[in-house]
Amino acid sequence: MTLRRAALAGAAAAALTLVAASPAAANGSGVFVDAGDFTWYVAAGGGEWGVQVGAYQGDDSSAFTNLQNSQFVFLDPASDAGVPFSCTSVTVTEGDDVVVACSDVVTTPWGFSATSSARILAPGDLLRLDVVVTNTSPSSVRLDYVYNSDWGSIETLVRSSTPTVVDAPPSGLGADDLWAYITGVEGTTPSGLAWGRAGAASTQQPDFGGDEISIVADGTGATVAPGETVVVSFFHKLVQPDEFVPGDAPVSSTADAQPQPAASPSDFPVIDIMAEFAAFEGRLTRGLPADATVVNWQPIAAPDAGPELADTGVDATAAGVVGVLALLVVSMGVALSVRRRAHASIG
Repeated sequence: MTLRRAALAGAAAAALTLVAASPAAANGSGVFVDAGDFTWYVAAGGGEWGVQVGAYQGDDSSAFTNLQNSQFVFLDPASDAGVPFSCTSVTVTEGDDVVVACSDVVTTPWGFSATSSARILAPGDLLRLDVVVTNTSPSSVRLDYVYNSDWGSIETLVRSSTPTVVDAPPSGLGADDLWAYITGVEGTTPSGLAWGRAGAASTQQPDFGGDEISIVADGTGATVAPGETVVVSFFHKLVQPDEFVPGDAPVSSTADAQPQPAASPSDFPVIDIMAEFAAFEGRLTRGLPADATVVNWQPIAAPDAGPELADTGVDATAAGVVGVLALLVVSMGVALSVRRRAHASIG
């Protein structure tokens, strides 16, 4: 994978700005990352932070998504106040994956301290946005938040995980939905957003208004213990346009292409483009802190109860009484022994 800083992107930045009308491409802290046939722009600087736009640029064709323009906002569990995660500068680590990390630490008045990074996962079609949150207060605090993602213009259809097909204007995502898959205006790259799994510590409600998805944990976020660190993660996924062409018959230039949608949105079949989100494993977890819980994908781990005692068939209360009596017998024996030794030495 390769990257290009926004200030050096030149024609590529102009192309993204022209197609996506993205004002963030003008600031100097964001970066473009070229990963195989895909390109991502992670916006930073001027208080911005998040996934701005993605593109497919193959040998035969190229297409940009509409704006994804994501933003994570902390919600005060005691009021309606919000603290957005903002960023002024980034560092970039290249490898099989590329990690664009915000250099800032964002804090909230109610005791959270947070960092964030965007990891473009090989082979480049998937980006995971992580917010790593530590409770620095002396009390447990509920982690409420909203994650907004604006697609700019959606004129075709949206699929969700239930599965549901929602014609434009997209609305009606349900509480059981865990991802949405968007095909934008003609000529744009199909893309998806995955926000969690059932049974996770944070219960989230997706809301689709206009062209924006908001994933909301308001009053339903995970409770974070004092000193505990947790993670909130969201996935953005791109698809090669030639693997997603509505029509009467599948159209693909590759042997292992995904199944194709039918001609009518109402007949849109279940496809496996988003199938990897059925389990939180594999590349989805790559690079995450080993000891942290991803609260919108995993349940909070139960506290360690210590080693399990062998089952002796004795009631626990009775066992405790027996233990106390045994200690008394031992202590009496020790005292008697000491007295005998004392008398022996005096005599």
